[in-house]
Amino acid sequence: MIKFVNYLIIVDLLFLKKVIIVELFSDVVIENNRYKFILNEELRDIFPEDFWFEYSELPGILPEWVAQIPLLANVAPVIWLMGFEVRISICEKTFWEALCSLKKVFEGLYPGVNWCGKIVCSNIFEAPKPSEKHGSALLFSGGLDSVTTLVKHHEEKPSLLCVNGADVSLNDVERWKTLHDNTCNVAKQFDSQAVFVTSNFRSFLNRNLLKDKIKSFSKKDWWVGFQHGWGLCGFLVPLLWNKNDAIGYIASSDSLEDLSLIGSRPDIDECLKWNNGKIIHDGVEYRRPDKVAYLCKQRLLGINIPEVKVCLRSFAAGQNCCMCEKCARTIGTILTIGSNQPELFGFHDYKKMGKSWLPVFKRNLKKNRFLFDTDWDLIQKEMKPLDWYRAQGLKDYQLEFVEWIAKADFDALREAKERKKSSRHLTPIWIKKFGKKINMRKPLFLRVLWNRFKDRYL
Repeated sequence: MIKFVNYLIIVDLLFLKKVIIVELFSDVVIENNRYKFILNEELRDIFPEDFWFEYSELPGILPEWVAQIPLLANVAPVIWLMGFEVRISICEKTFWEALCSLKKVFEGLYPGVNWCGKIVCSNIFEAPKPSEKHGSALLFSGGLDSVTTLVKHHEEKPSLLCVNGADVSLNDVERWKTLHDNTCNVAKQFDSQAVFVTSNFRSFLNRNLLKDKIKSFSKKDWWVGFQHGWGLCGFLVPLLWNKNDAIGYIASSDSLEDLSLIGSRPDIDECLKWNNGKIIHDGVEYRRPDKVAYLCKQRLLGINIPEVKVCLRSFAAGQNCCMCEKCARTIGTILTIGSNQPELFGFHDYKKMGKSWLPVFKRNLKKNRFLFDTDWDLIQKEMKPLDWYRAQGLKDYQLEFVEWIAKADFDALREAKERKKSSRHLTPIWIKKFGKKINMRKPLFLRVLWNRFKDRYL
């Protein structure tokens, strides 16, 4: 009977435009640094799980208005989009104004969408100014974007906050250990603090329902298109709420020239403010090749640059595979800037393969295994004469790769990849469903070995 009633609620919500008025959550269960919000049962169709997060360390027990910020940062756009009206008992004034600003940004970015839901608060108050001195924290993944932001602001010694449940799923223990250990090493290198938070902030949502809701106006899924900016930034607040003039950094994915309609942009992320604290969307002045150039320059100035983890394929193995498109693109950028040592940035297999790397790359190229990012065009555009690279000490096989980049027709390569993609036989739906049902994952070491074997020999 309850399921039937909930179904009627969703039907009313989507088609009859009725509004549900409920409390967002009924209770908060606190165990050490773990906070669990018991969400209203009337909202289970869109929030199948209760929302929780757990920090490795926190500056004491969080006030209620602070503890609920990670929750509100993740649920607010869902509530507005789905037409709910929910109540909360308390909210800090600056953050309340931030929520109102975020809603206006979404309305501006998606003018044809009815963001008719509401959050109602009975106690909007001004929190006292924190007594502690200035502090800063950075969302850190070890990738090029977050490493660049860390190097830019290393003199501040920002805390490095790494989120388990974001790019790494909660059940991927091996991959999380790699990310955890790398963050600890980088924090030690920069005399910063490494802090970790684990949360179900991605899985507590009914992503299939949200996917159906947004498919008419967005080609992105909910995570990429709407959630990951505020969803991640909300976790910075519990670290910084008691700091004066606090700054939370989230590294940019796009430059200002290339801003795309995704959930992490300056106009979205920098809406997030709280009493005496704000978020900065950092690095929009750089495109990706510019970030590599910046790190190379900082290395020459004597700053010890940490290895960047750009490879999603073998990230769990703790190193870059050096053969996927993203690795090859980053290696190409390093070479075309004039550095002949990509291994210094974490591309160890590149050095091991040496002269054999380029033939393997070209074989994979002929098999149309790469879908070339538009950054290749930027790299090509900024290239210098071959003699300049020779003077920088690039080896013969490196010069050959640089020369290939200079002459490559990336539009033609993309078209060839698209033709191959369109000619593939689709995997039958019943096989996909069966695979999800048995949930049998390949062991990590087998996945890594298979990728390396395929790249080099098949």
